[in-house]
Amino acid sequence: MITFYSQKNIKLEFNNDYTFNTVNNNTMFDPEFQKTISDINPVFVFDDKNEIYSFKMNSYLNKFPVLYFGIDDFKSGIIPDFYIMCEDEFNLHLNSYWEKRKKVKRELSIILENNIKDVNKLINDVYYFIEDIFERDDGLYVKLAIDEALVNAYKHGNKKEPEKRIFFDLKYYGHKIEITVKDEGEGFNLPEILEKEYDVYSTNGRGLKLIEELMDEVCFKYRGNIINMVKYINQGER
Repeated sequence: MITFYSQKNIKLEFNNDYTFNTVNNNTMFDPEFQKTISDINPVFVFDDKNEIYSFKMNSYLNKFPVLYFGIDDFKSGIIPDFYIMCEDEFNLHLNSYWEKRKKVKRELSIILENNIKDVNKLINDVYYFIEDIFERDDGLYVKLAIDEALVNAYKHGNKKEPEKRIFFDLKYYGHKIEITVKDEGEGFNLPEILEKEYDVYSTNGRGLKLIEELMDEVCFKYRGNIINMVKYINQGER
């Protein structure tokens, strides 16, 4: 039996047994409520993509799947785990979701419009998301690397062009966190960039070499417009 939670009473056309519970926003984020759902693996249903963003940015609730039951497009914003689909297809995807969660403990997938306001908001939101995962210094290092990667994508990759987008993915495996940033720009000559001199303490031009110093693994893909970064979690941290 699947247990669904939603802030609204939504009718699902499923034949198999399931329970549907309504829960208000304050209760959903209450630690006491979260304790009651820890062992039942519920599915949360939303018809507003802004509500999905708040839900998925909660480091505890993030582990639960989200079913989207609305009409918004997702050209930007956080991506739900499922869209409304036939029951058999949903059950198949749900089983795959929980199997994946054995390896990937938490996950974010976000499409940003290419503007600095959204970039700065995501940098701060992701830092709050990871601050319980890392010790303070490592958490700040990851935040700084994300800042550099996203601002580079906005400014240098997408050339500040508002019609372009930035794609952000984060996966937390328990022993490491992996972050991918992709822009829609033309890419760059990586060896040439990394050979340039830079000042690590400057607020300008810290560049990709700083990211390499802050993170444990860094690689560039495609034509240089995709950066993948990994930070391992020290012993004693989560």
